[in-house]
Amino acid sequence: MPMSRAFEEAVLDFLLTNQDPNAIWADISTGISQSSTDGALWMSLHDTSPGAASSQSTGEVSYTPYQRIEIKRDSSYWSIIQDPSGAVAQYTLATTYPTVTSGSGTAFWWGLGTQFSGAGNLLWWGPIGNRLEPYLATDSGDLFTVTDSGVFADDSRVALLELPGGSSPPTGIAEGTAYWVVNASGNTFQVSTLQGGSAVPLTSDGDGIVCLMNPAPYDVGVQPRVASSGGLVLSMR
Repeated sequence: MPMSRAFEEAVLDFLLTNQDPNAIWADISTGISQSSTDGALWMSLHDTSPGAASSQSTGEVSYTPYQRIEIKRDSSYWSIIQDPSGAVAQYTLATTYPTVTSGSGTAFWWGLGTQFSGAGNLLWWGPIGNRLEPYLATDSGDLFTVTDSGVFADDSRVALLELPGGSSPPTGIAEGTAYWVVNASGNTFQVSTLQGGSAVPLTSDGDGIVCLMNPAPYDVGVQPRVASSGGLVLSMR
């Protein structure tokens, strides 16, 4: 069942900043309290989507000398707001990984978990990107429609995500795929698995969340970087 937006904010604040700014947890007299120390989580990069039933190492990049980055549970590191998709948390600092000495590729996905290395417990995962917006998809015309016009332009990369308990993505779409936008016009667009390619045919209507992606390429001599304004966005939905 869906959460209220106030409770979505409270959960994000509690888990990511160790805070209770709206005093929702304080209303629960026993059993739940803030940690005595803030602690930290660990951010990983992934070439392929780790998926919901995975560990921190599933699809993880493997260049030398890659390592996960510590993410503080602190209100100075996170901005928790309401956007069209509901309550979201955005990491407010740029995250820079070690300079590549061997290996190359592109990280399209991030993970947030409990361990510095190894399988660990994956708490969240998602596309590297800075914009989440609800969409409606129609089988007729293979079209995706969003509220804001011009945001999703041809040749941009997008991920199409399911809203747990509240959406039915169209048949023909895979959640763990980084698609190319094609045939964008106003607030509608189609998606393709190839840049400038044919639109993916939809065989049912549907809805969900679309994320405008901002992938992190890596190669020898490059420091992979997830920008503060366009990288790590978490949602409770």
